[in-house]
Amino acid sequence: MKTFRSAECGVRSAESGMRTAPEVLRFTSHALFPLTLREREKPAPRSDTPSAQSVHQRGRQFTLSPGERVGVRGKFASESQTAPKPALHIDKPPHSRSAFTMIEIAICLAVIGFALAAIVGVLPLGMNVQRENREETVIGQDASVFLDAIRHGERGLDDLTNYVVAITNSWAIYTGFKKPSFHTNIYTYTGSWFDGSSQPDYRPMTNGLGIVGLLSTPRFVPFGSTNSLFFRSNYIVASVRSMSGDASEKFPQNNPDVQALAFSYRLITELAPYGAPYGTNYYDLSWIDPSRFPTNSVQYTNTLNYGNIVRVMRTNLYDLRLIFRYPQLPNGNVGSGRLVFRTSTSGHLLETNLFGFPSDPPHLLYFFEPRNYVKAQ
Repeated sequence: MKTFRSAECGVRSAESGMRTAPEVLRFTSHALFPLTLREREKPAPRSDTPSAQSVHQRGRQFTLSPGERVGVRGKFASESQTAPKPALHIDKPPHSRSAFTMIEIAICLAVIGFALAAIVGVLPLGMNVQRENREETVIGQDASVFLDAIRHGERGLDDLTNYVVAITNSWAIYTGFKKPSFHTNIYTYTGSWFDGSSQPDYRPMTNGLGIVGLLSTPRFVPFGSTNSLFFRSNYIVASVRSMSGDASEKFPQNNPDVQALAFSYRLITELAPYGAPYGTNYYDLSWIDPSRFPTNSVQYTNTLNYGNIVRVMRTNLYDLRLIFRYPQLPNGNVGSGRLVFRTSTSGHLLETNLFGFPSDPPHLLYFFEPRNYVKAQ
């Protein structure tokens, strides 16, 4: 038998001694380079699959593919008739896992950053709205207490001493002949002051009667003859800690730091007569002057009756307005909040004073008597 000198050689038949047609034998190896001598003399692994078969030549072992075995065993046999088509084996890289790229991660972070910026921008606005709603609710509840106390002339609300810190009355007398002089009265729980002078014995804010009496002071108080326009102007401002709200801020809490941080406001009371000449509904006084007409005329009688009605309403009907300015800060400044409550109240407005003190403007108190009405003079 002839030795193999190249990849392409002839094969001699053992039976006839004839040279057959040259066949192509492709010697395959699992290695990229030809086998070494030691690797070739190792026994080949046994394989039961038809995809590989060993060929021995002079003690050497070679592996033939199915196509090569067809060329050796069958002279003219085709590959498709003698053996199944071998499966192609393609070496693949190690298994890879899909993931986000750095660009995609950067885009995601940018989107999240914009969303967080929008949320952070809206958060303070929502907190401010919540705070304003709470303050309006507290003031609405306190306003009902003060409205009822002034309209009904209540004299037993001693609990107000825990919330009304101070009351100031800035007043002046207008005579029409000279420039008015301005005065200031300050009232607290511990004392009172008139134009800076202390009045330690006069303390109307030690009980609810004095607090309601001061808050009921009318905006204008006429004096002199009935035909004069002389009057005293009063401007009442109260510093109040809220009666509603957190229980930790209420009595018997006496910690000054906690009380300073509690929700406080300024209360301005304006009580004015319904009719002219210094009330909330101004009109020309000549409209109620019957002297313009003959005494035996219908116009005289109608104008006289209408004037009597106006004077009675001016004496017994008032417009009450409460103005709340909030919040009041510990340094004395006031915020931008403002609420106004307005109502009408009727009855006789009694002017009085505490026992043992003179009946002058610094010591006057006022109370409504809603069931009593007086005839206008």
